[in-house]
Amino acid sequence: MNDSMKALPRLQAKVVRDISLSATKKLMECNKASDIIGDYIFTILEQHSNVLLFPFSRTDIWGFVGKYENKVFSCINTSIPLEDQVFVAAHELYHIWFNGQEELILSKDIEGTETNGTSLNEQMANRFAAEFLVQATLLQAEITMFSIKPEKIGIKAVLQLANSFTVPYRSMVKRLFETEIITRKQAIELLEQPEQFIDHWRLRLGYGLPCPTKKKKLGNLLDLAMQAFEIDLITRDKLDHLLEIVGIEPNQLGLPVDTEQYLFSPDGAKGK
Repeated sequence: MNDSMKALPRLQAKVVRDISLSATKKLMECNKASDIIGDYIFTILEQHSNVLLFPFSRTDIWGFVGKYENKVFSCINTSIPLEDQVFVAAHELYHIWFNGQEELILSKDIEGTETNGTSLNEQMANRFAAEFLVQATLLQAEITMFSIKPEKIGIKAVLQLANSFTVPYRSMVKRLFETEIITRKQAIELLEQPEQFIDHWRLRLGYGLPCPTKKKKLGNLLDLAMQAFEIDLITRDKLDHLLEIVGIEPNQLGLPVDTEQYLFSPDGAKGK
């Protein structure tokens, strides 16, 4: 069995039905049953955890979910492309909502199956992420909008759909297979395409190449730091140090470089 066949999902039908129902229920709770989620997934994740975004040097670590003092934390590595971050966020929501486990999420967990060492729990999280981000009815609607013929789906069509839903190319191929829009043979052929060839099509379609966002966000650290500074609980030097951690320049918050104290009123108006 080649690697492309191993990458295709093989979950039991009952498990898939249960996951699909769970995803639909959560979409309704989030009032997103009729909307493409895309990068709004980060807003949903923030509603259910303290979100940490940080560009790790190791790109094989895509994120993690954990608890500290009964608070849930989710972390996403922003050294990976945005579409991968979106998928990881949905994957993490599965762990938060359904099993509450602390998980270190590796690239192989997102891309793999049981045959290459990925646990059943991670496969279920991946299927949930796919169902949540790429709803079958919305996928079919996009296919109709682009006038795509299922039997002729190629790299161009996959990239168009992946761009619409802000998900990785290979995740879209798997989703098209899961929803029986393409055959196993088509899926294997699409998964076997060289990355360089896929990149040529990305540029040809004007989507640009996948690139890391390098964004930094440490929960509400920045807001807490500003509040502490405004009421003289921390010095300007301490504030500048915290700003450096999250990659924010003082002038981006209206703080003069040469002023020792510069306060903001609660309503956002500047004041000394």
